[in-house]
Amino acid sequence: MPTTLSNAAFFGHPDTVLEYARAAANLGLWESERLLCEASFSKDAPLLELGCGAGRIAFGLQKAGWRDITATDFSPQMLEAARAVADANADANAASDGVANAAAGDGFSADGDDDGGNGNGNGGGGDAVGNLRFAFADATALPFADAAFASVIFGFNGLMMIPLEARREAALREMHRVLRTGGTAIFTGHERNDPRRAAHWDEERARWAAGTQNPALERLGDYDHTTPAGRMFIHAATRAETHALALRCGFAVEFTAMRSEIATESREVREFSDDTRFWVLRKPM
Repeated sequence: MPTTLSNAAFFGHPDTVLEYARAAANLGLWESERLLCEASFSKDAPLLELGCGAGRIAFGLQKAGWRDITATDFSPQMLEAARAVADANADANAASDGVANAAAGDGFSADGDDDGGNGNGNGGGGDAVGNLRFAFADATALPFADAAFASVIFGFNGLMMIPLEARREAALREMHRVLRTGGTAIFTGHERNDPRRAAHWDEERARWAAGTQNPALERLGDYDHTTPAGRMFIHAATRAETHALALRCGFAVEFTAMRSEIATESREVREFSDDTRFWVLRKPM
């Protein structure tokens, strides 16, 4: 059996928090995110964001005119950063570096909950910033009623950063549960068949075939490595694997494409994050 993997220390580490806070303060929505949200989501209907980090997507949607946003994360440190970014953004004259540094100050510690949360954290609390609310939530067991939202977004590969296939499926099923009939969900994930990563995954396939893979991993596609900010896990799925998962959770697949096929992103966005595959799912009528 694979050992327990966790991204909790990584997402609670001050360096990671600082990176995400800077992105929330300075980077904003990717053009691909903006285009897909504009095409798929109503600005007047309730929207849920999972894995909001320091609020990059949530603040971007608020600025773009979305009027009812609930943004959640399993990391108390990230939620604290989001509140700090919101406070600093309230001052129109705040320097962007000051915003980020305030959000990732000495008060953060790397002792967050397990990935997706375990429901015991108190980092959320439902703090409101105008029409945007921040709350702690476990993506695999959301504290919201059935059909509470018209749209859900789980950006920046957050779904695939939940260790164990069963837990990723639980999170997607929760997204389906809290969506209204006819509602739309968007998420992203690295593409295992991306030619740029072919050498790595060829080596991994050989390790799995020989039984010499990292014993902490559950299945081919899992990637676990140590960074200066702690261990970081992510799963890279194939398109067929993710399509099957979506259908298994009751969704219809409306659209999928790589970010680079949807929009030409700025140099800053491309430096911040690799290309990734977007999925747009519909909860059938």
